[in-house]
Amino acid sequence: MERFCLSLDDEQLRDKMYYSIKGSGAFQRFRDNIHMHGIEKDWFEFRKQWLHTIATEWCESNELEFE
Repeated sequence: MERFCLSLDDEQLRDKMYYSIKGSGAFQRFRDNIHMHGIEKDWFEFRKQWLHTIATEWCESNELEFE
């Protein structure tokens, strides 16, 4: 979530999203904000790509083939 927030181009939105993930209730605030600002698709695409990167790097570091 932090990487996504920091990747946003709009400085005001980036700051709002970043500070929304701090402290208790962070997940709910994040979810509310992505819906409020219409960036759900951006979040899910970012998350998908990031998870792919993590999995790819893990496979490579463990010398495993992947598709």
